[in-house]
Amino acid sequence: MRSPKQTRRSLFFATLGALLTARRFAAAQEDQPGSSDRPRKGDLLVVSERDRAGALIVPNDVKLGGAPLHAWPKDARTSVVRNGSRLNEILLIRLDPGEMDEETRSRSAEGIVAYSAICTHAGCSVTG
Repeated sequence: MRSPKQTRRSLFFATLGALLTARRFAAAQEDQPGSSDRPRKGDLLVVSERDRAGALIVPNDVKLGGAPLHAWPKDARTSVVRNGSRLNEILLIRLDPGEMDEETRSRSAEGIVAYSAICTHAGCSVTG
């Protein structure tokens, strides 16, 4: 049987190792070159929140009448997610193309439109 001292020491080193690994991973994510660059033509879009964060977005992910989907642009060539600036976050919504004016319909893809996730009035993040 292990002594309480051995158990505490094992727990201490396991916790220390986990914290150092998590810190190294977080630092690697923050320092990724290009992550603060503005979105560019040809970027892909990935989910920016919850359990699907980082997953590539396909048209079926954006539902008609559904909640806006928060996304980050991702460089298709380098796979760098441009999440280093909150100004890069995008909201995707699907509208009924029959209810759009011609200009909006011409700028949509199957009724999907994209907007900045940052309020132009006060600069706060759009949440709803």
